Amino acid sequence: GQWDTVNRSFTAINDDDLPVEVTRIGINDVPGCDGFGFEVHQCAPFTVAPHESIEFNISFTPGLATSHWEQRMQLHTTAGILTVPLRAFDTSKQLPSSDRGAFLGDSE
Repeated sequence: GQWDTVNRSFTAINDDDLPVEVTRIGINDVPGCDGFGFEVHQCAPFTVAPHESIEFNISFTPGLATSHWEQRMQLHTTAGILTVPLRAFDTSKQLPSSDRGAFLGDSE
């Protein structure tokens, strides 16, 4: 059947006194801007200046008939790897009147 794409924007905040340089992004340890139904837009390397933030967008298009998807986005920085869980739920399987495709991204 037809699957709807869900888009969300996220803000990366640098609360340190040094810049944070993101050298590459991966999803579930697979390098690249998309995988497992998730796509990171503005995927080029970027730097977040001290006490600044940058916004980027992630979309999700389900490819399997299930009600819950969970992957990990890795932001590879010069100081290490930051892992952000990506979760998507098809709430229509639980609550018939709700919107399909709720999409959450929580930083760890």
